[in-house]
Amino acid sequence: MAKPSAGSRPRGLQRLGAIFLGAAVTLLALAAWHARASGGPEALARPIAPAPGVYVFLDKPNLDPRLYPIVGGHLKFAWDDLEPAPGEIQWPIIENWVAQEAALGKPVGIGFVTYNGVDAGGDLVPRWVYREAPEARVLCANNWSIPRYWSEAYLSRYERFVRAVGAVYDGDPRIAWVEIGVGLYGETTPDREIFYPCLEDAGLTSALWVQTVNRITELYRRAFPTTPLFLQMAPYFASEAERRAFTDYAASLGVGLKHNGLRADTNSLVYDDPTYSLYASGQYDPFLTHGDRVPLAWETYDYMLSDLPNLLWGVLNALDKHADYIVANRGLVEPSSRWPYLEFANRYLGRTPADTPSVWVALREANPENTWYPQRGNFSFYLYQDDTVPGGRTVPLWKVDASPEGLYARRTNCTSGHCLMAFDVDERFLFGGRNAVTVTVTYFDQGTGSWELEYDAVEAPYRSAGTVRKANTRTWRKATFILPDAQFANRQAGGDRRAGTDFRILAHGEDVILHMVDVARIATEGAPTWYLASFQEGIREDESGLPPGAGVRLPHGA
Repeated sequence: MAKPSAGSRPRGLQRLGAIFLGAAVTLLALAAWHARASGGPEALARPIAPAPGVYVFLDKPNLDPRLYPIVGGHLKFAWDDLEPAPGEIQWPIIENWVAQEAALGKPVGIGFVTYNGVDAGGDLVPRWVYREAPEARVLCANNWSIPRYWSEAYLSRYERFVRAVGAVYDGDPRIAWVEIGVGLYGETTPDREIFYPCLEDAGLTSALWVQTVNRITELYRRAFPTTPLFLQMAPYFASEAERRAFTDYAASLGVGLKHNGLRADTNSLVYDDPTYSLYASGQYDPFLTHGDRVPLAWETYDYMLSDLPNLLWGVLNALDKHADYIVANRGLVEPSSRWPYLEFANRYLGRTPADTPSVWVALREANPENTWYPQRGNFSFYLYQDDTVPGGRTVPLWKVDASPEGLYARRTNCTSGHCLMAFDVDERFLFGGRNAVTVTVTYFDQGTGSWELEYDAVEAPYRSAGTVRKANTRTWRKATFILPDAQFANRQAGGDRRAGTDFRILAHGEDVILHMVDVARIATEGAPTWYLASFQEGIREDESGLPPGAGVRLPHGA
C-alpha cells in the first residue's frame, strides 16, 4: 500500500468540539490546541515533545477525547502481524487505527514489539525469519522461543522492517511519537529472570546487552530521524548499571526516555550517592540527568495507581520530572472519579517555565517504609520549598487523613523554633519587576491558630498578604492570595540551597500543615488580599475583599 498523502488524512474534533479547518494539521498545531483545551497559555509546548498530555494505553476502542480527559491514543503492533512474509507489510493494520484516531482529533503514539513473554503472546518474530535464519532465536526448555536479539541474523531483518515502516510514517503529522521495540514488551530487558540462565548459556552478557540495546536504538533513529522516539528504559538484564549506559547513549542521539511503571512512591529510584557503584543508575536518574534535552514519558495502570491518593501522587510524581506524556490504561481513564487528576496532568504535561499556567510544589517526603534509595523530598514544578532557611525546617507527615491530599504533607515545627516554610519561584518563570500573581495554599484546617503569607513585594521584601485563621474543620482548604506587586527577586532569607527566597508562610499559635502551594500570573491592581476557595474546582466560599475580575480558576485538589 502506498503512503497516503498528508492532505488525504482526516482530522477530527478537538476536545472542546471545534473542528480543525484543514486535514493537514501539524503536530505543533495539535500542541497549541492542547494548550488551549487544557487551560494552559497559548504558548506552544516544547518542540521536542509535540501534542503532550495523557494518552490511552492500547487504545483499540478509540476513546473519544470529548468524553474523557485524554489527548491521544497509543497502540503497539506485533512484527509477525505486520510482516507475515518478507517485505509484505500489512499497512492497513497501522493505517486504519491511526486514521480512526485522527478522525477524533487525537495524535497517537505507536510501538513495535517482537517478544511479549510467556503471558502475552510469546515470540512475535515472523516465522519466516527463523526459517531463513534459525540462529536468530534461542530455544530454551520445552522449545520456548526467544529472539536472539544480539545476532546479526535477527538485527538485519528487524532493521529492514523498521526502516520500511519509517519510510512511510516518519514525520507523519498524526504520529506524535514512536516507542523503540527492544526486548520483552519492547522494553530494555530480554525476558523475565527465569529465562536468564538460558540466555546466558546462549552467550548473552551485560556488556553485550548494552551493545544490543544501543544498536536497536540506532536503527530506530536512522529509520525515524524526524518523529520523536522513546526508549522504554526502566528494566535491565544483569546490572542496573546497564540503565545508565543505554540511556546516556539514547539521549546522545536525541532519543526520549519512557518509564513504564509510574507509581506514587517506591524504592531504587534515585542513586544519589557518588560513592555507590550504581551511582546515577536508579529508575529515575535518567530522567533527572537528561530530562532537560529529551522528551520524557510514563506508562501506568490502575493496579499501580490503585486509588485516588496514589493516582494524585503518581501524577505529581510524573510532573515533578517535567514529563511530556502519561500513557494510562483504560482502568485509569474511564472512571469519572479519576478525571480531575488526569485533567490536572494535561494542564502541565510538556510545560516549561515559559508557558506553564502556574508553578507549584507538593509537600512530601518518601514513605518511611521505602528505605532503599527512594526519591527524597517534595514534588516540585518550578516552585521550591527550602528546608534549610533559618526557622524553616519542616516535619514530614504521612496519612494526615484519608483524602488524596493527605497521603503526604509537611508541617511547621514551632516547638523547635521552626514556625515558617520558605518558598522560591524558579527565576525562569518570574524574577524581579512588578508582577500580579496569585499564591494558592492548600492547608489542613486543624486547630484554631492562624498562619500568614509574607512575600517579596516591590516596596518591601516581607510584606504581609494577610492572615488566615483556621476553623478546625479537619478538612483540606485553599486560601488564594492576590498579590498585585510581587517582585520575587530572592530578597527573603535563603539557606544552604538558595541564596534567597521569594515568600514564606508563618504559623501563629500552632503548627500549620500544607499539601501544596501554587503561584500563577494574573492581571490585577490594588492592595494584596486573599479569599478562601472551595476544594471543588473554581468555587469560592468567601469573596470578601476580592477585586472585581481578579478571580482565577483553581486546579482541582492538587
